Amino acid sequence: MNESAIMRHGHLLSLLHRLVHLVSTSVGSDVPRWAIQPMKYEIGKYLKDSVDILVVGGEEGGNFAYDYSLDGLYRLLATALGDEIARDVMEELPEHMAVFHFPFGERDNVLAHGAFFHEVAHQIDIGIRGISERVVTQFLADYDAELRQRVRSASEILLQQIFGDDKKGEQKSFEEEQAELLLEDFVKAVQGILWNWAREFCADLLATRILGPAYAVVVVISPALLHNLNYHSPSHPSTMLRLKVVLDLLSHPEAGDFFQICGTALERAGIRRLLEDWRARSSGANYGAMKWISPAHPANPTLHGAVIPLAQKLALDILTSVVEETKEQEYYSPGQYNEDIETVLPILEQWITINERINTSTREHNPNGISTIYNVGVARFLQEESLEKRRRLSRLLKKSIELSYIQQALQT
Repeated sequence: MNESAIMRHGHLLSLLHRLVHLVSTSVGSDVPRWAIQPMKYEIGKYLKDSVDILVVGGEEGGNFAYDYSLDGLYRLLATALGDEIARDVMEELPEHMAVFHFPFGERDNVLAHGAFFHEVAHQIDIGIRGISERVVTQFLADYDAELRQRVRSASEILLQQIFGDDKKGEQKSFEEEQAELLLEDFVKAVQGILWNWAREFCADLLATRILGPAYAVVVVISPALLHNLNYHSPSHPSTMLRLKVVLDLLSHPEAGDFFQICGTALERAGIRRLLEDWRARSSGANYGAMKWISPAHPANPTLHGAVIPLAQKLALDILTSVVEETKEQEYYSPGQYNEDIETVLPILEQWITINERINTSTREHNPNGISTIYNVGVARFLQEESLEKRRRLSRLLKKSIELSYIQQALQT
């Protein structure tokens, strides 16, 4: 056996070992029992059958998700074992595997796991709908000239420092060629950032369609997300910019304007002023002045100025596409929110589980969905200042999610 064959088999064994490890941690003590099946069931409402779901333990401190694709497995198997065996193995595997790391540090904080639906939304987008890919591809084509001009303007001083000018103010041919090559590298860096940010915007918007106002509150109360409130990175826009996009969706007339339709319910839930304050802050924020955790390009610290104006236009395109593609879907609506706050919140205020609605006249028991449990849970959470009562509430919500799943599973 030659060296390359040994390396291929080693790569294959490493991959299989990783998969076995993921499976083993998905059924161990790393993931609390109340979360596994209910979350899988909820994801199954939005993901097609060809997507397999694995919920595994995360690292200390909380790594909310890790999306693992098996797309490259066939080539590896075929190279190591031959086409026939590779085909046989692939027939037994899912078309796409979604692996979600459950954050160890937040395992018992039910409301914090609203952020989990951001990762679910990534899977809906990347694995099925492909919204962000379509939008950003078209966006980069439409705005190519503007992008290049902004990159050139943001890089002008740097290029002069590196290559200088001749006496006539014109670059020498060799220097000009090198400058153009460097500019193209900067252009690719900005394009890469816009690709990353498009996925994040889309995931936030789809998560908001699933959870409604609760997702915006989860963003506001999440220490991990608030840590980057005013900081951009090449992989993620600042939490403030993400929150602005989320609140724009919640106030979008074609998606159901929660601020307009649910004013009384938002007030009753105790989150109207909270969301309106953040809406004002995010609308007035100076995103171009925010710092970056790491530079847009290691050789060009001034490139950030080219990103933000384009990213804000891109966010609007993503928002428009998400609204258009989810109009006919059964996502969480303002009407549902009004009903939940009116009929379900009083039950939780009596410290009773909210896994179901009971019609006393017909004796019908209808399970509440996880979106209802989260929105009512958030409202109740903000009513309590006592740590002990919040812990008690968390236990009630966990039991509500668990019982709701059992009821829904039995019905289907």
